[in-house]
Order: sequence, then structure tokens, then C-alpha cells
Amino acid sequence: ASDTMILAKLCTSMSKPFGVKVIPKPHIREFLEPIPIDKFPGIGRRMEKKLKAMMIKTLGDVLRNESLMMKHFNRPGKDIYWMVSGAADIKPTIYYQKRKSIAIGRSMDSLMCRNELRRRIVVLARNLSYSIYQLGLNPTGYYFGIGYDVGAYQKVSFTQKRIFSEKLLRELALETIEELDVFKQYGIKFITLRCFNFSTHKTVFNLLTFSQDKESNHLYRAVSYIRERHGIDYLKSGVELMDYLEN
Repeated sequence: ASDTMILAKLCTSMSKPFGVKVIPKPHIREFLEPIPIDKFPGIGRRMEKKLKAMMIKTLGDVLRNESLMMKHFNRPGKDIYWMVSGAADIKPTIYYQKRKSIAIGRSMDSLMCRNELRRRIVVLARNLSYSIYQLGLNPTGYYFGIGYDVGAYQKVSFTQKRIFSEKLLRELALETIEELDVFKQYGIKFITLRCFNFSTHKTVFNLLTFSQDKESNHLYRAVSYIRERHGIDYLKSGVELMDYLEN
């Protein structure tokens, strides 16, 4: 780990074969002192030649010549000095990025049978809800979309401040996509389900459905735990076992 991605990469490359190296912050300059400039990930061949022409051959030389790096090499020199010194990075090191959404989708041959469409929505809802369980999330935003074989696309997103469960996702997906499906004379080519706006401890849930949603969430967690132990296909909804395309 390092304050910058460049220094972290350099330390890793200098600590083969295991790729782990710990350098206390006060000793970073000492560590960089003897390293040749061609070992630094942020210095290309052209810049390497220019630096060596100015007798700057190690990263220690770079750090000792701040004024030269800033004035003679203009912006590239400033970037290199800042990267070597750990003051800046071309791309900041991201230790943790908060998840914004989670989605699932399916493309298919043109599908005319709406019963089969509903079955596939239930399958997608089961898989997406299981992923949400594993991540420990409670979405309050929902997005549903369908695409037709003629190129038309229908989509909608909305907020439901309710306790999440597979039952809730399944019902919302089925009801919403039924409303979106206004071109029943055309086949469906793909389906998309996406959840976002994950709740925090400050989220206020819908009190009118709170008791019902809490019971559904309890069942959802119990079922997800069984799937975690035996596989996601261990428990399925009855509609998933139907074959509407059977001749």
C-alpha cells in the first residue's frame, strides 16, 4: 500500500517473488535514493534520455533537483517529481469505491411467448437477489428494461423504500415489465434488471408494508443461506420448472 499508485507499483516490482514490501513513510526517500530512473513506472524512454543528459540518473537525483525538474522539463518534469516524491499520482489510488448499482441481464433469440418471458424474469430475479444477499445490500432504486427484435427499447426506473427481498424484486420486475411490454406483436431480445440507491442506517422504510416486507426479508435470508450452502439452483420457484416452449 502507498499514498500513490505509482509508488505502490514500484515497491511491488522491487520485491519479487512475493510482491510484498513494507517501507515506513519516513524511510521512503532512503528507499528511492539508489533506484535507477528507468525502473520508475512513470518515466518513459524519451524522458529517461533527457534526464540522463542532465546527469539525473536515479530517483534520488530527481528528488534533489526539484527546481530543475519544475523549470526545465515543464509539466512532465513537475508530474515526475510529484510522483517520485509521493505528492501526487497520475491516477489516484482508490482503496475502496462504494458500489453504486448491481445488475443482471439476458440476451436471447426473439421470444414471442410471454409466459416464457415471465419465467426468465423470475430466474433473473433469483440470481440478482442472491448476489445482493451476498453483498449485504438493501437497494431502494430499481431499473427494468426490455428490448424488442425490431430495435425498440422500453425502460423505467423508480424508488421503493422498502426492505429488500427476492419476493419484492420478483413482483416488481414482473409487474413493471408487463407494463413496459406494449409491443406484444414483437419478440423480446433482451431483459435487464438493475438495483441501486442502497439504503443506509438513515433510510426510512415504507411503514405501510414494513411488517410484510420484514417477513419476506426473513424468508429471503433463510433461502439465500441454504443456497449459499448447496448452490443457487438448490431452491427454485415453481414457475422456473415450467417449459413454455415445449412442443
